[in-house]
Amino acid sequence: MKTGDMRIAPVDLVAGLATIAVGALALWVATDYPFGKVNRMGPGYFPVVLSSILCALGAGMLVQGFRAGEAEAGETFSGARVRSLIFVTASLVAFALILQSAGLVLAIMVAVLLAVAAEDDFSLVRSLVLGIGLSAFCALVFVLGLGVPLQLFWWR
Repeated sequence: MKTGDMRIAPVDLVAGLATIAVGALALWVATDYPFGKVNRMGPGYFPVVLSSILCALGAGMLVQGFRAGEAEAGETFSGARVRSLIFVTASLVAFALILQSAGLVLAIMVAVLLAVAAEDDFSLVRSLVLGIGLSAFCALVFVLGLGVPLQLFWWR
């Protein structure tokens, strides 16, 4: 490879663009909320800061996608990587669609099962334990601790 040759890593490019897109969408949505000040934060302060950080991280991934040198193992789109991308994306979409109607616990369980299904060594028992633990943690921290108004189950 010559000194001026560049190797493009498509996985990093797609990940960077997707991260920037999610951050930009969140930033656009957050502009409708009052920002406030550092010592008196409004409802838009936290989403704007987080989505800005997300955009910056995506830009870093995008730059990394254009780095010079040989491609490392696994940097191209293989069947396993595409499968992981599909399952992880499906878990996020499922969580968003299920949360309001079925409750936090079931939404987290479905999201965890879908995300873990992206692994080659999928274990149902390990996935269920992880889902139960994550559901309990989120219920304790967000619903009970912080008072976020989310229903835990579809009947409640």
